[in-house]
Amino acid sequence: MLAPTLTHLNISSSNFTGPIPSEIAHLSKLVVLHLYGYKDIPSLFRLEQHDFRNIISNLTQLEILVLSYINMSSSNIPDSIVNLTSLTSLTLVENGLYGQVPDAVFNLPALQILFIRSNDGTILPDSIGHLRSLNLLDFDYCNISGSLPSSIGNLSQLFALSLSYNNFSGLIPHSLSNLYGLTDLYLLGNQFEGQIPSNITGLRNLIYLDLSNNFLQGSIPAGLFGLPNLVAIWLDNNMLSGALPSILPNSMLSSISIPRNNLSGPIPHTISNLKELHEIDLSFNNFDGKLYLDTFSC
Repeated sequence: MLAPTLTHLNISSSNFTGPIPSEIAHLSKLVVLHLYGYKDIPSLFRLEQHDFRNIISNLTQLEILVLSYINMSSSNIPDSIVNLTSLTSLTLVENGLYGQVPDAVFNLPALQILFIRSNDGTILPDSIGHLRSLNLLDFDYCNISGSLPSSIGNLSQLFALSLSYNNFSGLIPHSLSNLYGLTDLYLLGNQFEGQIPSNITGLRNLIYLDLSNNFLQGSIPAGLFGLPNLVAIWLDNNMLSGALPSILPNSMLSSISIPRNNLSGPIPHTISNLKELHEIDLSFNNFDGKLYLDTFSC
């Protein structure tokens, strides 16, 4: 019997099998709940839909909810999650959840971390823009389709955005340039098309940028390689064309990956200014002209 006054419960990577006890839903004082199965064999730990609903309905003081690598097949997130008004962190990873994430999630006033990975969603609604306290948004491997709503630009507190390996299509919204604090931007493995927004060069705090494996066209925005904090950029497997932009001598870049595009012209000699460079891949493009060995002698 678990004490009804319990505020923190962490059952992570243990040897438990079978259903998660329904009595957890009676621990009305819980503030933190971590239920974390084994990554390689998530089916050993199981949470039934009615118990999931009871947890969401009864544990209204929750601030952190982590349900990862637990078998929740054929379940979905109940609308009653809107009652978790103190929730700051919601993590749901590889549970077998399906269906649209309810609007209730996007109206949680205190939410700072929303990490839903390897579940089966549908679209990302405009209401994502309501989460104005959000610091981290991760929806990797969720089979989300449709466009990325421009309301994403309302998330002014966001520092990490990862929407990789979905089926997003259409243009990358210009409103991303509103996310001035963004350090990590991962949109790889989608179907984005059109040009890389030129105003992305306004993200002065960006450290990691991955737009690889999309259908992006046009030239690489001038100044993108000149972002003062940028360490790594991946633009592989797109349809980018034109010349490779010049790179400022004080750049922090350590990794540049732009293979399998349609870039042309000479490789800028300014690459030799990159004192931190460790990796560069420019293969399968249409570069021409002379290649000087001292270009890569940095």
